[in-house]
Amino acid sequence: MSAPGPPPADSSWAHRRTGGPVLASGESPKDPGGLVGRDQELGRVLVLLEAARGGVAGALVVQGEAGIGKTTLLAAAEELAGGFVCLWARGVESEAALGHAALLELLAPVRDRLADLPGAQAQALAAALGWGPAGGSGDRYLVAAATLSLLAAAAERAPVLVLVDDLHWVDRESAAALLFAARRLRRDAVAFLFAVRSGSRPLARLEGLGVLALAGLAPAQAARLLPGRLAEGVGARLVDRTRGNPLALTEVASRLTPAQRLGAAPLPDPLPVGMRLELVYEPLLAGLSAPAWRAVLLCAAGPESASAAPVGALRREGIDAEAAFDEAEERGIVVRDGGSVAFRHPLLRAAAWRLATPAQRRAAHRALAGALPGRPPGRPGPGTWPRRPADPTTPWPASWSRSPRRTGPAGASAASAALERAALLTPDPGLAAERLAAAVGDAFLAGDIERTRTLAARVLDGPAGRAARAQVLSTLGVLEQYAGSVPRAAELLAAAAELAEGPQRVWALAELGHTRFRLNDLAGVGEIADRLAEAADPRDPGQRALAEFMRGVVLTVGGDPDAGRPLLADVLELLQSPPLRDDPRYLINLALAAGFLGDVRGMVTPFEHRLAEARERGALGVLVSGLALMAFCRAWLGDHAGAFADAGEAAELGEQLGYVADAAVAVEMLAWQSAARGLHDDARRALERARARSPTGPAPPASTPTRPSPPHSARCAAATWPRQPGCWRRASPPTAASDPWANPSGSPPPSSRPTWG
Repeated sequence: MSAPGPPPADSSWAHRRTGGPVLASGESPKDPGGLVGRDQELGRVLVLLEAARGGVAGALVVQGEAGIGKTTLLAAAEELAGGFVCLWARGVESEAALGHAALLELLAPVRDRLADLPGAQAQALAAALGWGPAGGSGDRYLVAAATLSLLAAAAERAPVLVLVDDLHWVDRESAAALLFAARRLRRDAVAFLFAVRSGSRPLARLEGLGVLALAGLAPAQAARLLPGRLAEGVGARLVDRTRGNPLALTEVASRLTPAQRLGAAPLPDPLPVGMRLELVYEPLLAGLSAPAWRAVLLCAAGPESASAAPVGALRREGIDAEAAFDEAEERGIVVRDGGSVAFRHPLLRAAAWRLATPAQRRAAHRALAGALPGRPPGRPGPGTWPRRPADPTTPWPASWSRSPRRTGPAGASAASAALERAALLTPDPGLAAERLAAAVGDAFLAGDIERTRTLAARVLDGPAGRAARAQVLSTLGVLEQYAGSVPRAAELLAAAAELAEGPQRVWALAELGHTRFRLNDLAGVGEIADRLAEAADPRDPGQRALAEFMRGVVLTVGGDPDAGRPLLADVLELLQSPPLRDDPRYLINLALAAGFLGDVRGMVTPFEHRLAEARERGALGVLVSGLALMAFCRAWLGDHAGAFADAGEAAELGEQLGYVADAAVAVEMLAWQSAARGLHDDARRALERARARSPTGPAPPASTPTRPSPPHSARCAAATWPRQPGCWRRASPPTAASDPWANPSGSPPPSSRPTWG
């Protein structure tokens, strides 16, 4: 990964991971101009250049949509054209009516060869470009012939590369002269590259020239181009929604919030295309008639490839939907396939929405809502927000107080937004507070710390009941463990436990017990274990597992491991049975129970599976703690490359989220791994970072990492963080000339192994 994170940029790790200095994202020493994903296209350009070096002229038309990289490819061709005279001309829309404007720009560097041309041609070209008397001949044929002759004369000294960008905006006279020369030069060292936008209508015809069509980048290629750090799932979704358009990728990625970059919040819909692409599409959209613009805006407001509601809305307004969509299709904005209508490119949808006024957007939403087919009372349609019932006494569906099943990478974030909307439209203050409290929980699951705190403050400052306040305090307590003060977390969780009832109380107490343990308050852990035993329902496997875990820890740490072992063994059995084995909330309990039992080796494979499940479900917060614990497990078993990888990834992710406690624990492991290999400077820097990030004070010595990783949250964070190419998993661990652990078994000396209690 190119983004900041452990190891430090000045650390020796940074070079050992890649074999050389870290390059900026999207750049490679093998790609001219930092061009990414265009190996085949560059190959065709090289063939063209080599032919010109051999005295054979040729031309290519580089074709593609706006932002696809046509200009970048032309610049890369110039970089590859060593020894060539490179002549540039760029079409400008506002200058398209100025005859010979582009030709003047292109031929000015070789004006000194004008005397080598036949007299009539020289006079015609000089008159056309303002190099001679205004009364001279400006015959179009003579100007075109003079352009050919001047390029051929310039090629006698060195091969010539003609680069014309935005040919569709080049004035008619210049385009005709350049294409005339490109078709007729044969045994001359001249190469032509013309860039033209797909769907445009150049003023001159392009028949007879080779075409090089540029497509969007593949996900693996786009990952090198995206600025900064993005979760792999986010990058893949960006590529899908921009069709790999390089300019759109960089424009959109630069406008994402931190939560969106991590995958903890959904991508904006439509995407923020940015001013550059907006200016490209604005003339195309602005030329639509009022009915066609209305049709396009209705499509932009609704789901993609869905035309029933827009067509219905247009008919309700007395607009000929068929004619409106025909016009939009003729202009290349939409495509029609049977009964469906879709934008030719997703960026056109984004641009249309961005260009619409707020009043036009609201009107489009109202029109679509009015055209939706009938649904059961009180139930919103797909892709629509909840709406207040016409009758204020109409009850809201009870399901709106619960989060939907999270199957998407940003399901929790979307659920949080929907619940917040439902709370705003709920007339009952108490029920509204419960829905907003549920939105707080989902925002935390999504890993969006700022949103969690903002929504929580609204609940606590309003007329919330006991249940809503308890839920919010519990969520804030768990969040405080990850991203704030552990003592403050204990206060919040204690308050939540006093207010909560039933399963909610059990979870609050379980989290409070973890917090007490992290504060080394063993007496407090014992007290929590007693309260959990009273509150937990033994018939509920989850509540029973939480209560037995806490009691087992108290007995094991308190000096009676024989009594604690059966309880912890029962916890392992419960947590590996359905349905708990598929619930990532219990991931950390599983790891800690195995650690206290000393059954680390037997749990590595199941725990790896659970981590994979957590990744698939987007349990980002659990991943941080789970990876930190897994790093200690691997070090215990002598898998130091794996320990280095898991600790490094946990530290990076923890620092990105602001989870200081988890980051500190993971960086401790990195320090330990480095110190054992004699890399003392790296170890010292890592320890300094761990101390700075520890929410409870200085980190313990790296050689005796006795404190367990922070506990899991009451509800796991829902956001994806798959490993990316070049990340810690694929990195090599730090090495030294003399490795104290380089023994046949690969295990560290027994005295150096971490303990669990």
